[in-house]
Amino acid sequence: YQPQYDTESLKITSVEALSRWSTKEYGEISPLEFIPIIEELHLHDKFGIAVIERAFVEYPGLQEKHGFDTTISVNVSPACLLSISFAEKVVRLLKKHEFPPSKLTLEITEELVIEGVESVNKKLMPLRQMGVKVSLDDFGTGFSSLSYLPRLEVDEIKLDKSLIDQIVISEKSRVLIQSLIHLAREYHLIVVAEGVESKTQCDLLCSMGCNLIQGYFIGEAFPLPEMEVKIENKK
Repeated sequence: YQPQYDTESLKITSVEALSRWSTKEYGEISPLEFIPIIEELHLHDKFGIAVIERAFVEYPGLQEKHGFDTTISVNVSPACLLSISFAEKVVRLLKKHEFPPSKLTLEITEELVIEGVESVNKKLMPLRQMGVKVSLDDFGTGFSSLSYLPRLEVDEIKLDKSLIDQIVISEKSRVLIQSLIHLAREYHLIVVAEGVESKTQCDLLCSMGCNLIQGYFIGEAFPLPEMEVKIENKK
């Protein structure tokens, strides 16, 4: 889990669940290696649901660490979300674990939206009606992202790390990020900046009105018992 820092409450209010594979024989195996294999074996549906259920099971521990308002974000692959029974399975898990739907955010990518905005909205509708939130990941990496916003039913956008990397050294990047934050505010969307690695980046994003900050400056991703946060109650 990697923490997300709320610039208004000055607290860690949410975490992103990240998949990691640690083995004794081969050490740490990158998601860039094992996720394609999972998809090639057509196990993406089972894997995606397993990750969500693991987050539900560990939620009480996250509450104890960060408070009862903690939200969990989980990435959903296009193949997993577009499966026929995805929403039905998530609903079943929500009820089984008595997990509050409003504390779950599903992160989708532009790759998924290419399949069709209407199709994605329809797939997510049963979950959104229960209170589950939806985030558009890797936002700002392509021009098409902007055209989706008026039609895509999401609650949050995540500014891609490639944008954040340029915020200190490029005035044009700062103007672009400020414009995206302003645009999101007009659409009543939460803005998350991921890949924040320095105090300077964090301070700039806070001054621009970014809602949530995520990255090594706040805290790295760790299994629940080992999770540490580097910044608390500090802009």
